[in-house]
Amino acid sequence: MDSFDSFPRPQSADGPATILAIGTANPANVMDQMEYADYYFRITNAEDKTELKRKFKRICEKTMVKRRYLYLTEEILKERPKLCSYMEPSFDDRQDIVVEEVPKLAKEAATKAIKEWGRSMSDITHLVFCSISGIDMPGADYRLAKLLGLPLSVNRIMLYSQACHMGAAMLRIAKDLAENNKGARVLVVSCEITTLASLYCDGTRDYYNTDTRNSLYKAYEEGETPRSSSRGFLPHHSSYVYAATMAGIHAFRKAQRPQRPATIMAIGTANPPNLYEQSTFPDFYFRVTNSDHMPELKDKFRRICGKTMIKKRYMHLTEEVLKQKPGMCSYMDPSFDERQEIVVEEVPRLAKEAAAKAIKEWGRDKSGITHLVFCSTSGIDMPGADYRLVKLLDLPLSVNRIMLYNQACHIGAQMLRIAKDIAENNKDARVLVVACELNTLIFRGPDERDFLSLAGQAAFADGAAAVIVGADPIQGVEKPIFEMMSASQVTVPDCEKAVGGHLKEIGLTFHFMNQLPMLISNNLENCLLEAFKPLGITDWNEVFWVSHPGNWGIMDAIEKKVGLKQEKLRSSRHVFGEYGNMMSATVLFVMDDVRKRSAAEGRATTGDGLEWGVLFGFGPGLTIETVVLRSVAL
Repeated sequence: MDSFDSFPRPQSADGPATILAIGTANPANVMDQMEYADYYFRITNAEDKTELKRKFKRICEKTMVKRRYLYLTEEILKERPKLCSYMEPSFDDRQDIVVEEVPKLAKEAATKAIKEWGRSMSDITHLVFCSISGIDMPGADYRLAKLLGLPLSVNRIMLYSQACHMGAAMLRIAKDLAENNKGARVLVVSCEITTLASLYCDGTRDYYNTDTRNSLYKAYEEGETPRSSSRGFLPHHSSYVYAATMAGIHAFRKAQRPQRPATIMAIGTANPPNLYEQSTFPDFYFRVTNSDHMPELKDKFRRICGKTMIKKRYMHLTEEVLKQKPGMCSYMDPSFDERQEIVVEEVPRLAKEAAAKAIKEWGRDKSGITHLVFCSTSGIDMPGADYRLVKLLDLPLSVNRIMLYNQACHIGAQMLRIAKDIAENNKDARVLVVACELNTLIFRGPDERDFLSLAGQAAFADGAAAVIVGADPIQGVEKPIFEMMSASQVTVPDCEKAVGGHLKEIGLTFHFMNQLPMLISNNLENCLLEAFKPLGITDWNEVFWVSHPGNWGIMDAIEKKVGLKQEKLRSSRHVFGEYGNMMSATVLFVMDDVRKRSAAEGRATTGDGLEWGVLFGFGPGLTIETVVLRSVAL
């Protein structure tokens, strides 16, 4: 296998990441802090609490805040009185607002930044977006890209529900993106509308090609001059004027980078202990949801389960747990809090099992882990599942964490894209990548009018997978499994409703179109052609396949459309049949199966005896993630 040089790696930037433009925006509604206490107690119908109001006025004065901008107006709050209650369930009312308004406010700031930047928005290559609120599938990043008219090839990263430090964390992420991809232009957006929390203040801010410093305002203070004449910033190693030549900077940057591409060095997987045979699951499901009085619907569900081609699944939920939380067995009862109580604790625990296996295979001490990239559709909390996992594993406190919430099936592949840029831009970095999914937010009772919910109950399952990614493996210590040669994302136009989900008081609801297999398969070959253009490969049977299964129909459609031999998706079908759809974790299970099966069958490489392979993830948007893999000799 001597064709490493035949695949041109994307060039890294010569210099450090630089901020090129900044835009800000706020809602039109401004509140004077001195008048806010009167407004707040009036709109919340709490003026009878005179002592508390006086206390709140003193609190407002001590903040030293003069004014704040808020999306919420008196008119909006009168239309949605639940928002003014202290404890009344109002999550759906809040979600209705922020899902629409977060991307709109973000657009205002982004437009200002793009105008100052002075180039066409078609030159934007990446989008990093964070918000405490606006959780949806597809997310605020997708909506913003659509509002701005960004290219469909923009690589998006969405960071939900992680509070004040994320402004700086986004700069750290964007720094790796900008420095590891020559010519990259990263639109970084932070947008907060505090409708989900309480009446703080709302605003948004944008940056391009950002570095890791959290001192965007400080740099304008007297006596501190940014080195770049374009109002940009160099990284914290050289943020302000000092005696350094450009040649010295280039040498420094070269020393920071590894020589070879990002490499997957270990894989670990885990599932809850509760195994459910698909053939008997309808009996369990209708019994535990108190739905045995609907025999016709039960027969329909049994047929749905049979058509999935799934043999068995693993789930955290047991009959005992569900009896203790009957709201979860209803079709429409508000039960978000009950579900949260489970997933906040259990997602990090299951993730730990998979991560511990990956670290053991890796063979080095866990103190060598420098970064953590963690995704889950559930378990939102502050601090998040990433923080809890670091504590459970006793990882170094210096670990750089990225937490990706509520983004479904394609995020397993997206995490590899993120880890690739981290590993290739930071010499000796070792990135622990973890996907953990519990379908606790999705589980609910049946309804004869909701076929999509029944289809989800028949397919979704629980599982966790972890991989360790780094570059320049230590010979004799670290054993490479696959190299990642390229990674990209594309959004299929006009497919927003093809697949998605909504977070509500009843939990997480999913939807998909019957045309989903066709939409994925029809757009896959363009991704393949673009990804393998440097190698001149156009016969897709010449590469090994690591594909998120989705469902049996999607795999059938892919095989037919791109002319695959039946064995090409053997691992995808095997994992789907033995475990079900574990969303983001599934594609990592498939990767593990490919390498293990290749070894068991005596193949020449970790990739079915072939050198080159492709990894695919599909998710809301419709979003397709593509990673080109290079196998390792066995």
